Amino acid sequence: MLTAPKRQVPTHTRYAESLPANVKILTKTQELVREILLHVESRKDAKPKAVRIEGYEDPIVVPHVEMLLDAKLLKGLKSLSGSGGLPHITVIDLTWSGHEFISGPTDRCGNRPAAYNVFGE
Repeated sequence: MLTAPKRQVPTHTRYAESLPANVKILTKTQELVREILLHVESRKDAKPKAVRIEGYEDPIVVPHVEMLLDAKLLKGLKSLSGSGGLPHITVIDLTWSGHEFISGPTDRCGNRPAAYNVFGE
């Protein structure tokens, strides 16, 4: 008798479940990553600017932008805030890898295959 393989829970989900209820961690979303990259790609200039995405607050957007900067998909500048809060990040443009990622193959719904998942999940 064949059984379906167990679905593996992403590491960040298992970690989140082990934390106290009052501690929240960042949940990485591919849709927000896609929106950030498309937003930066659609700019008309390469002046350093903070990224603002309609419908999302800075405490959600900034860590995603930081991860994209660390993943070398965005070119930008990061400076730490003096109060230990969110870093101040100004984005200049997509890197070559960022352009390749955003123009990669999609299915009919606009979703990317697993190989194009920036978070490796």
